[in-house]
Parts: sequence; structure tokens; C-alpha cells
Amino acid sequence: MGLRDDLRGTIPESVCMGLPNGYDVIGNIAIITPQNPLPPDPEIRRIIADAITARHHNIITVLAKTADTSGPFRTAGFTVLSGEETVTTHHEYGCRYCLDLRETFFSPRLGCERQRVAGSIQPGERILIPFCGVGPFVVPAAKRGARVVALEKNAYACRWLLHNLHLNNVYENVDLLHADAFAIPQLVQGTFSRAILPAPYGLNELAFLPRVLPSVIPGGLLHLYTFDAKNNLAEREKIYNSLGLEIMEIRRCGYVAPAIARWAVDLKKIK
Repeated sequence: MGLRDDLRGTIPESVCMGLPNGYDVIGNIAIITPQNPLPPDPEIRRIIADAITARHHNIITVLAKTADTSGPFRTAGFTVLSGEETVTTHHEYGCRYCLDLRETFFSPRLGCERQRVAGSIQPGERILIPFCGVGPFVVPAAKRGARVVALEKNAYACRWLLHNLHLNNVYENVDLLHADAFAIPQLVQGTFSRAILPAPYGLNELAFLPRVLPSVIPGGLLHLYTFDAKNNLAEREKIYNSLGLEIMEIRRCGYVAPAIARWAVDLKKIK
């Protein structure tokens, strides 16, 4: 049973069929991504929101995404179906993340993946994390005892990350740079045993990788997140090999468009 099942017979079928069966929950805010713009009828919007809050009594705001994540700060457009608050605190595997969904990007769908990566981190590692957002990869790494250098060009996300570092008591383990990740060769000093690269959708990470690789030691690891069709992975492997990288594992982490998946690629620098 999903959202469409809950709503069938209570709103027009054409509207119902344009809704997703599932939705994201970030803290106490629910977000649906309809296939088509919702009708302006406030009663229909209230019924949709009520169907969600009936299942999740802690939800205080229901948002409908009106524009895909885009722009330099990867923010999305929303319309409010119920409530008004867009600031929330999201709990994930013992970590807390405060953020404003109007100001910064956050995906709860990568929670298990973030936990998987964090579980392999050893105390004392030096880790580079560009595109760090409000810290969902940074905080778990720092909690494991790593020394993290994090880069983020969205000033709002940087402010939330600083808050989250204090909130999770890991402030002393992280150096935060408010900067474009493409400036890594000019800004970042020293080398790292690991880099975590949650590159945004639309970024050509194959052009970005050469900027990061000199900072990773031979034998070091890279956790790269990329978006592509499955039949393009073989060609990607050739490119990674040409850069001196060996693929350790590839995992699919959901879809972002028809036939376009998000892939978690674990790489080892071999030269």
C-alpha cells in the first residue's frame, strides 16, 4: 500500500495516477515528486497532505517538488501542501543534520550507503570530501576518528554544516572550506588516504577526477557517486583504468530518471 492506494477514490483518478506511490521523509518534512503539476485546488492538496500525515504523525510539513534539483547549489523548487516550516533535523544512524530544504540539497535515500562507507573508515585517516553539503558523509567519517577536509560552495550549506559539526561533537575533526571543489589543486594541501565524491547530478565527474587524484596517495580509496545508464559502465571502467584507478565494487543506489541510475563506485588508486 502506497500513497496512490491511500488516495484512490478521494481525488480525481488523473491526479492520483500522476502521484508517486512513495515519498521522501527528511526529519519531520515529507516531500512528494509528482509526475505532473498538481491542480491548484486547495482541497485536493489538503487531501494529499492528510494522507501522508495520517501515516506519519510526526510530519509537520508536506511539500511537492515543482522543479528538479538544479543550479550551482543543487536546490529544488517546492510548493507547500500543508504546514509552513522548511527547517528540520534529520536523524540518521546516530547522527543529526539540521538544514533548510529551501537552501540546500539533502537526500535521505543514501543513508545506508553513507553508513556503509563510514563503516570502513579507520581512526586517524585523512579524508577529502568535496560537494559535502550539510555533512552527511562528513559527520560519520569524523565520528569514526578521521581527519576530514570538506569543501562546499553553497554558503547556506556551509553554515548548516558548521552547526551540525557542533551538534554531533565532531567540530575539531573537520576543516571546512567554503569553496568550489574544482579549486582543490589550489586550496588543498597534503595527501589523503581516501576521498568521498558525492558529485551532483549533471557534473562530469570524469573531468573532475584529475583534480582530486593528485591528493590521494597510491593505494588510497575513492568513493565516487555518478549517474549513468548501465550499458555505459564498461566504457567508464576503461576511463577509470586509464586514470590509474582500479574498480573494487560498483553498486546501484536507485534511479534518478528512466534508465539512469545513481552508481556508487569504489575505486583504488594504483599509481
